[in-house]
Amino acid sequence: TDGDTDPDYAAIRDFLAAHIARFMVPEYWSRLTNLPKTSVGKIDKKEIREEVRLGRLAYQRVATSRMTEIGNE
Repeated sequence: TDGDTDPDYAAIRDFLAAHIARFMVPEYWSRLTNLPKTSVGKIDKKEIREEVRLGRLAYQRVATSRMTEIGNE
């Protein structure tokens, strides 16, 4: 995407579901504008977790097809 619009999470989920095992398809998404890096240039996973813990990163929940089925019952 161009950075100003959200990606089509449902389309991404559907694509992944067609190519990988169902349990591997994410149910939660987080849109990052940049990735924090360590002093040697690697992605800083600890910093990402800290951002999530502090609520600075918001997750967008994407309903799975099973969740939709349950909601319609």
